[in-house]
This record gives sequence, C-alpha cells and structure tokens, in this order.
Amino acid sequence: MLNKDKVHPVADSYCPSCHSDDVTCIGKIPASGSFGGRVLEHAIAGAYLFRCESCQLYFRYPKLPTQKLEELYQLAVNESWSTTFTERVDWVIASQWIGGSHEFGDVLDIGCNDGVFLTGLGDEYSRYGIELNADSAKRAEERGVQIIGQHFEDVMKQTRHGFDVITAFDVIEHVEDPLYFMQLIADKLNENGEIVISTGNTASKTWTFMGSKYWYCHYPEHITFINPEWVNGAAQKLGLRVVDMALFSHSRSSMLFKVSEVLKNLMYMCFPSLTGWLRIKGFGAVNVTNHRELVDQPPGWVSAKDHIIIRLQKMTN
Repeated sequence: MLNKDKVHPVADSYCPSCHSDDVTCIGKIPASGSFGGRVLEHAIAGAYLFRCESCQLYFRYPKLPTQKLEELYQLAVNESWSTTFTERVDWVIASQWIGGSHEFGDVLDIGCNDGVFLTGLGDEYSRYGIELNADSAKRAEERGVQIIGQHFEDVMKQTRHGFDVITAFDVIEHVEDPLYFMQLIADKLNENGEIVISTGNTASKTWTFMGSKYWYCHYPEHITFINPEWVNGAAQKLGLRVVDMALFSHSRSSMLFKVSEVLKNLMYMCFPSLTGWLRIKGFGAVNVTNHRELVDQPPGWVSAKDHIIIRLQKMTN
C-alpha cells in the first residue's frame, strides 16, 4: 500500500525495481537548470524523492521520458565527465581491487566515457567499453578501448562475451531498474568474476540530513539511488557476494572548501527564504534572473563523504 505519512500529490508511484507500492515520499526535489554539465535554455521541473520500504531503493518520480533523456545525453558536455585517473578516488580503489584479484583478464567498463579508467589499468588487461555519447566513445577507441556498443541493455543481451571484471562508475543512478541492471551484468561474468560499482549513497549522513533537497538527487539525469542495505539485498537475490565496500568523497577538497560547503548547505536548509532572497539579488552561483524556479536549487556538496564503491563476486555453484 502507498505510505501516506508524508503528503504528496503522486498517487500512482511504485518502486521501479521490485514494483512494490509500499513507498514513502521523502519530499520534493527542486527544479534543475542543467543536464550533464550543460546549462539548459529551459529549466527542468522538479519531482519527488521516494523510498521503497520493500527493497530500500530510492527513486525520482516522475522522471523524464526515456527518449528525452537520451536526447539530453547526446547534448551533454563531454568534458563534464572527463577527468584524470588519480582525481577519481573510486578509480584508484577499483584498480587496487582489480589488481589484487586479477593479474590479467577481460574488463568491461559500462559508461566508459573517454576510456581513461580502462587505459589506466594497464596493457595486461583486455579493455572493453560501452558508451552512449558518440564523441566520448571515439576518444576511448583512440586510447585503445574496444567499444562494443552504445546501449547497455542491447549489448548485454546480445553479446556472448564473458568478462572477468565489469565496472560501472556513476552509472547505476542513471538506470530505471538497478536490480535488472545488476542481473544483466552478473549474467556476463566469468567464473569468479567480479562487479565493481560506485554511486551516491542515500545512507550517508549528509543525504539523510538534506533529504530530497540533496545536491545529488536534484540532477534530472539521476533517477535511482542505492545504499548498503539495497546492495546486500540485491546481492542475495542475484547469487553475488559482497567482497568489499568503501565510503568516499567524490571530490578531493581542501578543508576551507569543505567548511564552505557545510555552511552553504546549513544556510540553505535552515534559512531557505534568506538563501532565495540572496540569489534573487544576484549572490551565489545560481542564476535565477531568467529562471525564478531555480531559486530553490540546492548547493553542491561534492566534498561530503556521500559516495559508495562496492565489489561483488559471482558465487560458484
């Protein structure tokens, strides 16, 4: 049954993964003025953040139509997801995990962008990628990555290739059904194969404090959100074993920057009217001159320890 302990106008929401209608509305997600690092001409309306009480998945409802999402992904700023290997804490952790369990083998990176992670692993691995953005895929191929497709689901259903390691960094929050996503991955693992995923963590202290107004869930391209409880449940259903799990900050930041983000978010939550007034007066990074609906857009908190990286292994029969 639909949990009515929080009032909201959505009456037909249900979990996009386990399809339970025992869901709780956490609150309203503010409107967004960007997608994939690109400032939009027209702001995207807000939505609602829900939690499934059956599987503990958090999800955005309503989300943008699939066709609209794909159009926006193609227009996204390629450089917005481009970075160096050492700047990514999750890549460094993942490479250590992979190197410790597989000295060589076939590695597939889903959403490989321009291939920097895969090339950073070394030539002892056969490196494969799936990438939706055509320009990013081309750059990955120039780096020696074999791009095996553009659309994840089609590739995973059609390929007969098995992999020793399959990685997905900052990807699972973009898929509508994370359990199905994980199932398709698990089906393509070789014996003793491993999955490494990283994403935002709804169980983090900062997200718990901010709720539906957290920076990570206000991006319209982010539609589902996981946590350790969801991961453990999914692993049990899919015949996987959780080998490692680590919490990390998505950005390496100075103490001064960390303090500034804490203060901005505290002010946003405790004095929303003042925050909105200051933005209308031209203060802050959010331009609300032409888009007054962005006055409630949350400040970033990239220095928070609000991300999680998980390593799962295929259990042998």
